[in-house]
Amino acid sequence: MAFDLHRPGFQFAAKAQGAVNPVASGKLAGQPVGFGTAAEQAVQLASGAEPWGVAKVGSYADGDRMTIYEPGNYVKAVAAVSVGWAAEVSIATANGALGLVASGSWSLGKSIGPAAAGDVFTVLIRPQRIIV
Repeated sequence: MAFDLHRPGFQFAAKAQGAVNPVASGKLAGQPVGFGTAAEQAVQLASGAEPWGVAKVGSYADGDRMTIYEPGNYVKAVAAVSVGWAAEVSIATANGALGLVASGSWSLGKSIGPAAAGDVFTVLIRPQRIIV
């Protein structure tokens, strides 16, 4: 069963740099985000970019304040493809669904439990570059 676990002290108040759209499915904690170009700014995560964490659910316009769930938090996600237990996952689609990570790419975190494409599953946020 998918779950969220948001740890106090593992959250950061940031400003949106450009629009950060809500996740299309409405099932996630929020959209995965990356580092902006200025201090305390976050951008909607693009495929292959270094992840920061996951934005608290909502829609943010440029300059809006947002909460970022940083490493150590567990969030719900939607699988873009089938994923196994402890698979490295990151952004796979523009609507926020997560997929498997290729060698040399950035991982948003690890899946906590298997999921078929379209299923909701839990992700432990722990960004890292995957080198195999």
